[in-house]
Amino acid sequence: MKHILFVCSGNTCRSPMAESLFLQQLKKAGDADIVCEVQSAGVFAGAGLPASSEAIQVTRELGLNLSTHRSQVLRQDHLDWADLVLTMTDSHRQYILSRFEVPVRKVYTLTEFAGVGRADVLDPYGAGIDMYRQCLDQLQTLIELIIKQIL
Repeated sequence: MKHILFVCSGNTCRSPMAESLFLQQLKKAGDADIVCEVQSAGVFAGAGLPASSEAIQVTRELGLNLSTHRSQVLRQDHLDWADLVLTMTDSHRQYILSRFEVPVRKVYTLTEFAGVGRADVLDPYGAGIDMYRQCLDQLQTLIELIIKQIL
């Protein structure tokens, strides 16, 4: 079983959207041999906060439900649990590598692991519903590529 951790800043937008998209797309891929557990956390998260209303709305449009999501502050035990840590930005990656004990080969940006460079995933926080949709589209594309890598 693979353990995958998605990391963003506050764990109320990008990483929970990525987590739910990943599980949805993995299920669609239909490979019964690949079993993954997925979590998300934030490097600057407040513990127990709900997903943003915009994240809930745009994921609902894809048949996903973030209404029960509660944010988690990134901890060492998350990184110990994970086989693969996927960050939304290179600064998240650098933060993790500089403050936690984790092998470098385990931490990647989403774009890096997807094989499309090192660009950051758009941060929609506070930017309105259209930016959330753009972020979700970007995440969908990247996660499709990541699932192909894993399969």
